[in-house]
Amino acid sequence: MRRTKKDGLNLVPFIDIILVLLCITLSISAFIPNKNIKVNLPNGGEISREKMAKFKVVINGDDEIFWGDEKVLQSDIKDKIFSVPNDDLIELWCDKESRFKSFVFIIDILKEKNHANFVIQTRD
Repeated sequence: MRRTKKDGLNLVPFIDIILVLLCITLSISAFIPNKNIKVNLPNGGEISREKMAKFKVVINGDDEIFWGDEKVLQSDIKDKIFSVPNDDLIELWCDKESRFKSFVFIIDILKEKNHANFVIQTRD
């Protein structure tokens, strides 16, 4: 009885080589540093005197919210902001020690009101 010769390609060694190359690629790619996205941020400028805001929202380092010089609760600031006409400029002052959550809270109120005329104060 004669054995038949199998004509074909044995794929098992080929698959082994591919898996080894895949492991090497994955292990090396973890050591490649990610490049940071470079963004040229604008500087904070000054507002002209005729555009000075009549309304000012201040968040201090203890996350207390002030409307002008008057301390208000988070539940009351929404009514104060909604009473401002959309054409009037609102200044937002936020202490760098305050939580970002308080800042986002005020921005969400402005967004809900569709009040796009506001300024976030920065230090030059």
